Amino acid sequence: MAGLMGALLLVADIGGTNARFGLARKTPAGAFHIQAQHTLKCDDFADPGALVRAYLARLDRDTQSPQYACLAVAGPVSNDIIEMTNRQWRCAGDALAQQLDIKVVKVLNDWAAMAYAAPFFAATDIETLFVGTPDPQGTFALMGPGTGFGASALKPTGRGYEILATEGGHVAFAPGDARELELLGLLRRERDYVSVEDLLSGAGLVTIYRGLAQLAGLTPTPKKPNEITAAGLSGTDPLCVEALTLFCNVLGGVAGDKALDFYASGGVFIGGGIVPHLKDFLSRTDFMVRFQHKGLMTPFTSHIPLHLIKTDNAALIGCAAWLETFIT
Repeated sequence: MAGLMGALLLVADIGGTNARFGLARKTPAGAFHIQAQHTLKCDDFADPGALVRAYLARLDRDTQSPQYACLAVAGPVSNDIIEMTNRQWRCAGDALAQQLDIKVVKVLNDWAAMAYAAPFFAATDIETLFVGTPDPQGTFALMGPGTGFGASALKPTGRGYEILATEGGHVAFAPGDARELELLGLLRRERDYVSVEDLLSGAGLVTIYRGLAQLAGLTPTPKKPNEITAAGLSGTDPLCVEALTLFCNVLGGVAGDKALDFYASGGVFIGGGIVPHLKDFLSRTDFMVRFQHKGLMTPFTSHIPLHLIKTDNAALIGCAAWLETFIT
């Protein structure tokens, strides 16, 4: 709290593919300034400790050594220990603090950190898709696809905020139309469980593309997620357009479901590494219809604000905010 005002805080966002690091400092205005940012590839390191040491080694010699750190990591947290979902890594805060000779190291689920950033977003950090009618005391819901699919919420309390961390990407996928039902039937012949993350992720976009090709009796050209996205956005490949459209439609439905799950009257924020590139494409799909059309609860979801997270620093800001709030 007051003891950390002005202190340099080591913050990190460690995903399945990349790890982003920075040093955060709270300004007198109450915002967090992130400096000395570096991105490292997780495949180049054996464990989280090696990642952190490599980042610290990149800092200028004159940089103050941080004594407080918070790492946002992709995976569930139990007793300050994270087992990463998409990588065979185990991350324990106390053990890392001893290895790195840092006073405090805390670990958070990556989307829990994103949630804690929500009250600190600047106007330039987000883009509002639907203004709605926000409840100043309402819960925020955050979610998004990247290497996997993450979801969390932030609930205001009388003493600040409570993070609601989830593994919401692993709930079962529920089709929203006949084409999605066909796709689910196809995928169920390949696996015994189909999750939201199986469709709403980088690998999920490839799964959609291949599945639609199979349903159409086509042999698809092998493509990576970014290639499907590029061809879908440009309109040069009809199958990629269909895959990207279905991806956005499913995302809208899932975002509306999460809004109901959390009663997110404060607003819904969608981030991750994929959606910011789809901003203009979303309006060409049923994304918003699927977000708002929720049967008897449509009057509620039709008033929920909806935002895209544009900043790459959301999890870093959330880590800094968590440290500043809970470390005395």
